[in-house]
Amino acid sequence: MATEAQRAMMLSAMGIVVYRLRAASPVAEPLRLSLDRQSRVCIEGGDDESAQRLHALLPSALGIACERVLRAGGVDDTAIAVDQFALRGDPAAKRALWQSLKPLARRLRGPA
Repeated sequence: MATEAQRAMMLSAMGIVVYRLRAASPVAEPLRLSLDRQSRVCIEGGDDESAQRLHALLPSALGIACERVLRAGGVDDTAIAVDQFALRGDPAAKRALWQSLKPLARRLRGPA
């Protein structure tokens, strides 16, 4: 096994200036959706990119105005969890995302 000095020489010979082990990316908290008292959809949690994707997707998916989707606030105990990877995934993941959004869409439509 190479010593630290030998490893540094090898890396230098290959033109590598800095060598650092990769760390696992931090796990963001899950995205959660709920309705507030004014029937606005509230998004909380997740990383910024996933929340922005979901914020852009929800008005057309749920058939509501953009102003009715909020990025923070009133997520309550009836919140729906959304898998962040479904926002970037294959068609099966996107179908699973729609399945998780169906109860929210029903609540937005109100009693039938």
